Amino acid sequence: MRLPVRPASNKRTQKTLLAPEMCRTQFHNSN
Repeated sequence: MRLPVRPASNKRTQKTLLAPEMCRTQFHNSN
């Protein structure tokens, strides 16, 4: 899911939304 790009706050928002996804992906990949 892509968010509309907003400078500055966008980075924090993307990190918050993507971090759990990346953790989940890495977790599944490592299993």
